[in-house]
Amino acid sequence: MDMEHGNINRSVCHLNIIGFRAAVAAQKDTSLRGRPFVVAGATGGRALVLDLSPEAMKEGISPGMAKVENLSEIFIFPPNPLIPYWFIEHI
Repeated sequence: MDMEHGNINRSVCHLNIIGFRAAVAAQKDTSLRGRPFVVAGATGGRALVLDLSPEAMKEGISPGMAKVENLSEIFIFPPNPLIPYWFIEHI
């Protein structure tokens, strides 16, 4: 690292972990384990599935779907932008 000339070597790593938000949600709220649920966020005026539990996937739901609110057995949660920070603090 060359601080004198303002040169700092940096790296950026982006991880797209399928099921991460759902896994952390189930870890935070253990009553979700074994139940179908989705994490859905509003995009352009409609809620799209961002992530889901394996049980929700067995119900035929997939990421990117809209209109999941019609399914009575599915729990729908908004995305929590603080989840990565919560997860890091609890590792």
